[in-house]
Amino acid sequence: MGCDIHVHIELRYEGKWEHYSAVRVDRWYELFDRMAGVRGNGPAIVEPKGIPVDMSVITALDWERGRSDWHTASWFNEDEIDELSLWLRAVTDDFCIETAIFNGVFMFGNGLTDHKHYDDSEYLPKGADAVRVVFWFDN
Repeated sequence: MGCDIHVHIELRYEGKWEHYSAVRVDRWYELFDRMAGVRGNGPAIVEPKGIPVDMSVITALDWERGRSDWHTASWFNEDEIDELSLWLRAVTDDFCIETAIFNGVFMFGNGLTDHKHYDDSEYLPKGADAVRVVFWFDN
């Protein structure tokens, strides 16, 4: 039996987490291991944290629809997204987490965490101040 991952990208806007995208991520057990210690021996970037209590409505609806079958829920903040990106560069020739893992999902046309790395107020809309990736697995 295979294991799949369910991924949602959220944006914090005016203090509330909003849904940005549901992402299809291909089955890649080395990635699952690095993200959450699933289907491998770790180490994971961080120990799974569970589902955030303040997740967006859309993410919550998806979580609730199959909650009894899901496992190893967690989420990454911007630093952890960056760490996943560094890992990706070390194990593949692809330097772009948005294309290599998240199937072309960019944050308003830019990298998910580019707003942290460039002094440019236009990377995120005014009122938006954080990005996170919420995920869980099923068998």
